[in-house]
Amino acid sequence: MQVKVLEFDEEASFFTSQLKNRENDLHYLPSRAFRKTSSDFYDRYLNEVLIGIRTEDLSESSPGYDNFSRTIEPKLRKKSVSNEINLITFFGDRDIDLNQLLSFEDINLLADFEQRYNDHLVSLPFTLKFREDTYNATQILNDIRASYSDFASTLRRTNLLGYVPAYVSHRELENFIRLYLDTASTINTPVGTLNYVPLLIDCKNSLPDKFKRSLAKLRQLKLKYLDEGTYLSYYGFSLGTPRVSEKKQINTTLAKEFLLSFLGFDIIGGSHTRIKPGGGGNAFDEKAAGVFARDDFSYHLRRLPKREYDRTKPSNFADQTEYLSGLSRNMQTNRELAKNELHRRREAFDYVESYR
Repeated sequence: MQVKVLEFDEEASFFTSQLKNRENDLHYLPSRAFRKTSSDFYDRYLNEVLIGIRTEDLSESSPGYDNFSRTIEPKLRKKSVSNEINLITFFGDRDIDLNQLLSFEDINLLADFEQRYNDHLVSLPFTLKFREDTYNATQILNDIRASYSDFASTLRRTNLLGYVPAYVSHRELENFIRLYLDTASTINTPVGTLNYVPLLIDCKNSLPDKFKRSLAKLRQLKLKYLDEGTYLSYYGFSLGTPRVSEKKQINTTLAKEFLLSFLGFDIIGGSHTRIKPGGGGNAFDEKAAGVFARDDFSYHLRRLPKREYDRTKPSNFADQTEYLSGLSRNMQTNRELAKNELHRRREAFDYVESYR
């Protein structure tokens, strides 16, 4: 995977870069990411591939390539987009420990899949046990520390994202980042060669507001490490999308997860849940959904035919990615463009400022 930082505006916390794989699939960042849908969206944002692992999948009754070929590889093929950059994330059920997950032979064969089929970004697998209230930051940190180095040795460093839970205290976040500094690769940037540390930031299917202190801290840490010669690349994983509602008379709502692109995030993923109707309508009639508008960076309530409603979320993400890509290219000749774009949208500007 070729990674190149093109330009950045520290004041606006907007960082532009390029990802390019062996198939010459090129994406400008920041970008949205979402799961595979209809083919006309394949190259319009980054494709997210989530593979759940159950306890029964860990059975040793059919070890090695045979089980991988029967179970894991078909899922990867079905959910991946050929010749495109895919973001691959394995996660285990709540009753699976991280060491069980990372010792699962089929996951260790992922490196072979990655090399044979494409150049993908691969996240450090995690277990849903991490998201339980009874599991604290120290336990998560110790689990990752005990297993990470062995898993990291199987993949190229630019392709592997470390796991950082946004749902722990903001005071704990830097401890997670430090885990991954020793496996940093290097990339070219406008200020010279920097260490490169890609990270998955797990937002637990929540809106940014829920983890505001943590996300504000991550912005600060990105700037701090940049000054020290390291570029932290953030993939916001499992982010919720603000909703409109006819019933609650919410006709417009700020696209807060999209605005993380102005807070140092490079990739902004989806929640992997269906857009909920805003009230009224049925499967054969119209439904209400939030449609993104560039002029105010908000979702606006629209009543749409069922066929269009089902395409609302990928259409929003495609439009956001197109806008961000254009902004990234134009910033190479106008470094203050991102800041100016925010100033033109007062509510969006005030929201981003509230993280500082």
